[in-house]
Amino acid sequence: MKSEAKFTGDEGFVTVRDVSFAEISGDDMEVSGVVKKKDRKNHLSHSMLAGLNETKPRIAIQAHVFNTEVLPELTEYVNKMSEAFDLFVSTDTKEKKKYIDGFLAKECKCRRFETSIFENRGRDVAPFILQMKDAIGRYEYICHIHSKKSVHTEGGEEWRNANLSALFDNSKLLLDYLDENDKVGLVMPHHPESMNDFMIWMGSLNDTRAILERVYRFLEIEGKIIPAENGMSEGHFAGNLKTADSSSNRNSVSPVKLPARPEFPAGNMFWARTSAVSPLFKCGISGEDFQKEYGQLSHTTAHAIERCWVYLVGLKGYESVRLPVSFNCKG
Repeated sequence: MKSEAKFTGDEGFVTVRDVSFAEISGDDMEVSGVVKKKDRKNHLSHSMLAGLNETKPRIAIQAHVFNTEVLPELTEYVNKMSEAFDLFVSTDTKEKKKYIDGFLAKECKCRRFETSIFENRGRDVAPFILQMKDAIGRYEYICHIHSKKSVHTEGGEEWRNANLSALFDNSKLLLDYLDENDKVGLVMPHHPESMNDFMIWMGSLNDTRAILERVYRFLEIEGKIIPAENGMSEGHFAGNLKTADSSSNRNSVSPVKLPARPEFPAGNMFWARTSAVSPLFKCGISGEDFQKEYGQLSHTTAHAIERCWVYLVGLKGYESVRLPVSFNCKG
């Protein structure tokens, strides 16, 4: 059966397309627009070319390491990368930075690494945005991971391992897929069934909308909102919901249309095309936009941004895909 890219749902919302292992690997001979696996022996992919010249990697991996005991595990996964990459690490104390730097210098296969200290606020999200806002433009793809423990969720460690496995066990196949599908802006792991009850807004709907409006206005000012004939425009996002604009405390019609139940990379780990997500890093978000850490389970800027990625890439006309469970540990 031919795979059809379904970018919007029946109600007009940006959605996520589930892809099969066969589509990622090129075994699906009826998938249009990709280099089929049988032809790949004659196809010099971007990832192969990048491997020939590692002086300027096109890959950035950003890892927030709050729990340093997880660093060896994170390093084991990123070392599976099929091509050169730069590693950006964030943490919250000088002591942790010293340990991280020493460990990575001995154990990590990255071309270079950079460790920065940020205040413990905004979970992994604030450090990700603040550390990469000036660097993201140097790369083609970015992967975000962190030392997630999720003590409030049963099976948190298994969930982290499943996410990391999906993102790195088959990194070459995944990067080749991105190279061959230039409309894909976000690739995320499949969330476990135990997370189904958490795949809701959890009080973050209005904050997510406000963040996306902020990005939308930034793109509008930059003249980078794509025209309606390409599928996405203010008309596409226009809804009849009223929202409070946090920057001016005024009521306005929201240009961002969001569904009753969100689609997002649960756990906030994913691969992204930098051109698809960079507006969020450039629209002026600062550390002050994030709440101090009190162990909150919802209603924070970090939770809102975790739920905005799919709709963020949609603003630039990109689609989001979700990896199959079978993508872990295969290849």
